[in-house]
Amino acid sequence: MAPYGTWISPITAADVAAGSHPVGGARYVGDEIWWIELRGAEGGRYGIFRWGAGPEPEAVLPAPWNARSRVHEYGGGAWTATAGGTLVFVEFSDQRLYRLDAGGEPQPLTPAGTEDRYGELGLHGDRVVAVRESAEGGATRRDIVLVPLDGSAAEAPDRIVSVVAGSDFVAFPRFSPDGARLAWVAWDHPRMPWDGTELRVGDLRDDRVPSWRALAGGPEESVLQPEWDGPDALYAITDRSGWWNLCRVGLDGGVTPLLPQERETGGPLWNLGRTWYSVQPGDASLSCRRSAPTASSCSSRTGPRACSTCR
Repeated sequence: MAPYGTWISPITAADVAAGSHPVGGARYVGDEIWWIELRGAEGGRYGIFRWGAGPEPEAVLPAPWNARSRVHEYGGGAWTATAGGTLVFVEFSDQRLYRLDAGGEPQPLTPAGTEDRYGELGLHGDRVVAVRESAEGGATRRDIVLVPLDGSAAEAPDRIVSVVAGSDFVAFPRFSPDGARLAWVAWDHPRMPWDGTELRVGDLRDDRVPSWRALAGGPEESVLQPEWDGPDALYAITDRSGWWNLCRVGLDGGVTPLLPQERETGGPLWNLGRTWYSVQPGDASLSCRRSAPTASSCSSRTGPRACSTCR
């Protein structure tokens, strides 16, 4: 027995943290499933794990390594992997990119001693494509870059190619299947990504985009997650109808709704690397997630979130 407010619980904050291990970002790597997982019992680090090689999950990225990005402060897209099982990740402590081959130790891909951060990692041939955030003269700059997988940029920073810049924020870098174009999403202060973004496309010249054009979006239209549909069109999510819905966007700027509905396929872009749909290989179809049916009489829906009834 103890007076009110002085009883000591046998369940400590450390016990609660140790029991939390949310997972996300699952994807196939070869015949295995890989994912990122928060490990509260390991100092709150994010590890990469796999299932498929044996009866139990295995650590791909063991402690104390921590795959976590700080781009836009919220991070996201802190890892990717080749089909052969090479892991590329952002280490939280220094925000450098590292490569981890099976049976080896992580090797740096980007220089030490900088304040650069990387997020939304992907692969483009023998290079990593990423969103980079860097500080220059007291100002924060963001661009889309290519980093060699061979590690040469760790000692030679000029090996990192800045593909495109010119806006306050960038996300979703996507190279066309033929490698001739780059699509991405961009927006500027003071807008948030649920207020208004632009879907941009530019032709590549020596790994750079000298000029671009906006295919969709604007100050009052939010466009998310472009994915190429062949070399001449893209899928994307746009809220031009008042709801984030799937559409197809031609290089001429024509937008064709694919699934018009009063439901959301999309959401606030707090973190990089978010996906709400995927293109199914071979059958020209999409699989997507969407919100629950809405109450059409609700008039309080503003900004990125609806009222509890609509949600």
